[in-house]
Amino acid sequence: MKTKTALILLTGVAMLALLGAAAQAGMIVDNFEDGDLAGWTITDIAGPTPSWNNHTTNPAGTAGQGGRQLVSYDTINANTPRGTALSPAFTIDENTLEFVMAGYGGTGSSNPQDGNIYSYANDTNQFADMNNTWILRRTSDSKVLVQGTAPFTAGFQSYRVDTGDYLGVEVELLLTDDSAGAFGWMAIDNIRTVGRDATSVLTLEIGDDQPLWALTGSTFHFDAVNISQFPDDGHAPPEGGEFIRGADSGTGTARSPDFTIVRDTIEFWSAGFGLMDRGANPQRIFLKDAGDDSVLLTWGDDEILGDDNWVSQSGDVTAWLGQDVYVELLDAESGGTGWVGIDDVRLTGVPEPATMGLFIASGAWLLRRRRAR
Repeated sequence: MKTKTALILLTGVAMLALLGAAAQAGMIVDNFEDGDLAGWTITDIAGPTPSWNNHTTNPAGTAGQGGRQLVSYDTINANTPRGTALSPAFTIDENTLEFVMAGYGGTGSSNPQDGNIYSYANDTNQFADMNNTWILRRTSDSKVLVQGTAPFTAGFQSYRVDTGDYLGVEVELLLTDDSAGAFGWMAIDNIRTVGRDATSVLTLEIGDDQPLWALTGSTFHFDAVNISQFPDDGHAPPEGGEFIRGADSGTGTARSPDFTIVRDTIEFWSAGFGLMDRGANPQRIFLKDAGDDSVLLTWGDDEILGDDNWVSQSGDVTAWLGQDVYVELLDAESGGTGWVGIDDVRLTGVPEPATMGLFIASGAWLLRRRRAR
């Protein structure tokens, strides 16, 4: 009987290991920690060469996630080097491609964004340079599958691209810095594929949780574009038809319906603009305890970047597994450009209650076996 008990426990441990492996499935395309650009093809368009290199910091002084990164360097107030960097070919093995990117616009561009939700704002206030781009394309015929632009921020921002329709397809990532103005650069790091086993909790759609949100004040509402004065800028909601956002003027709060933490990570998309007071009249996103309304997690000035772009957010919620919570948005800035919005709130990672159930089921089976004997 001791042998059988040990076997059951070992089986439980093995199943846990498989769950953990499934949550971490995927591959590293490149993290640039080898100190070279083996497999990458660098092509210079104009200016000093090389246009792309493997550095520990970018022009803003920001280090890569692991120490090194692929950077298109500018030469301050001079002729900015311009060129492309083409990754080695790799096969899509998971439903998500992730990477982090930083950058800065040069003189701006009037190029259209073509409805691409991964693009950053391109208006007179932003100077987001549409000539700094990334493209995921099929290697067999160079067909563009997904494309976007570099962010208008020195800090690395997360990009998460749905590749579920391209499983088994060989692809390559093409980075282009064709910004002729000074200060134009972009950087990328930690390119990887990731399996996403997720539990959707808030879709923000009309036929789902949208009617259950509690709104106060005069700002929050549901919409299909995040800034009404720029409806063609490509800022459609990341998932589905609509999302929740504040208006450019007005203040208020938006509280989601309650949901239970059943996995170890919360993820969602956020966008916003304003933050001129940097904390005095803030936009905030909170995760709160449904029992006492205490704040568990906060996303604020450093996460809501103020560039009208959708950014991937996440937080560790392991400490509150099994707990009822809700999301609350705050817009306390009444100025003409301040707003915040979110979409597609989900829980990812190993489903803890199901994991516990493995041990309970194993124990129950053992007890039944003993009684039967």
